[in-house]
Amino acid sequence: MNNRTELANAQVAAVLTPGTPAATACPKVLTLRLKGAYFHDIAADKKPLEYRLATPYWRKRIEGRQYDYVLLTLGYPARSNLDLQMLKPWRGYFERPLVHPHFGADEVDVFAIDVSAPSVPLDVLYVPAVGT
Repeated sequence: MNNRTELANAQVAAVLTPGTPAATACPKVLTLRLKGAYFHDIAADKKPLEYRLATPYWRKRIEGRQYDYVLLTLGYPARSNLDLQMLKPWRGYFERPLVHPHFGADEVDVFAIDVSAPSVPLDVLYVPAVGT
């Protein structure tokens, strides 16, 4: 695990799970930083899949991994700016070829990450540190 993933997981203090009190284990969260148009399309339920190029970088983070949630952010917002973050349950991914202007004119292999699930409220994700 890299430092960025460890930091993102360390920021997640507790998550309320249906039927149980606040969980004590830190959930596994895949964080995806998005451009504005893609963030707003996902928020409006117009974009059910988020794509990541099938590079060694993303392959290491996605293949054979299981997450609890996908945290989608508009750029790199402050943790306190909840309007620029969406939390979705992890629904998996599949690999497929794609032609898209974002990736150039040629067909490329991408990971298509399912972000079609309804958002989970972020206020259950972040718990204030002890003593604040």
